[in-house]
Amino acid sequence: MSSSISNFNMKYLPFVQPLLFLGIFAILLTTIDYTLKWGVKHSTDAQTGKINQIMLHKVDPDLMVFGSSVAEVGFNSPLLSQELGLYSFNGAVDGTRFQQYKGLVKEVNAFSENAKYIVFGITYFDFIKTNQLTEPSRFYAFINNDNIYQSLYEIDNENVHKVKSIPFYAFTQYTHTYYKNALLGLRSHLTSRTPVDSLFGFVPHKAAWNADTAKPAHVQKIKLSPELLNDFKILKEQLNSRERKVIVVFMPMHVSGQRHFSNLKEVVQQISTLADPGLFFDYTDSSICESTEYFYNQNHLNTRGANTFSAHFAKELEKRLKL
Repeated sequence: MSSSISNFNMKYLPFVQPLLFLGIFAILLTTIDYTLKWGVKHSTDAQTGKINQIMLHKVDPDLMVFGSSVAEVGFNSPLLSQELGLYSFNGAVDGTRFQQYKGLVKEVNAFSENAKYIVFGITYFDFIKTNQLTEPSRFYAFINNDNIYQSLYEIDNENVHKVKSIPFYAFTQYTHTYYKNALLGLRSHLTSRTPVDSLFGFVPHKAAWNADTAKPAHVQKIKLSPELLNDFKILKEQLNSRERKVIVVFMPMHVSGQRHFSNLKEVVQQISTLADPGLFFDYTDSSICESTEYFYNQNHLNTRGANTFSAHFAKELEKRLKL
């Protein structure tokens, strides 16, 4: 009997050590991945910090702004709060289009008890379909959240599916942004120091006009995606069902930038149908668009422009909502 056991051990011993090593290695990687994810979720830095505030339900304002960097630098949320008497938060995320940030909107709609007004700061590219994610590492800590997963999956289904489903594949997709935020989140926890976002998501840009951005360019036609426009209408119905008003703002664009598009007016008209009645605001005709003092490039307001735009928008919104 002992001879049989000895023979069995001798036969399988070469496999035991590698399997044991792989098991320990897998446990180590799992621990590292969990720790990184925990750190990222507790980072308060830049766009990752803003996404965390939304996804961890740490902000629940009366008025929430969504959009790309155009909205992020354009809506002065403390000013809106002051002028409207409504707690306002700028949830716009740099580099994202509607395709990518709609998961954040759905999350707010699912948990928020206070959000009465959802503002979309739209520009020409929001409803142009893309198959390329922008800084997905900002979102990967919440890949198991259905709202985030679906919005990312629709853009890059292959990689996003692998990140969620294949063990440790995510390590091939994490960028320096992810690791940086993991370290910042862990450090914040260990030192018990959590920076306060006194600007409520607003990211002011104090730079002056960059003349290089106004160089002549080929005139192009904007091609909106019917599928994305329909997605927005469905999302609007979901927001309305929770008694939230949907406000759509076509953001200011300097006149030198508007000349790059042959059908901008038609696009604005098409997007105007997305808002609740009387709650579409077109700022492409605003006097703001005629002066470089309000922009740092053709599509982004500087701090002075953001203050001027936000004050005007607040007054107009107050009139229409009869606050």
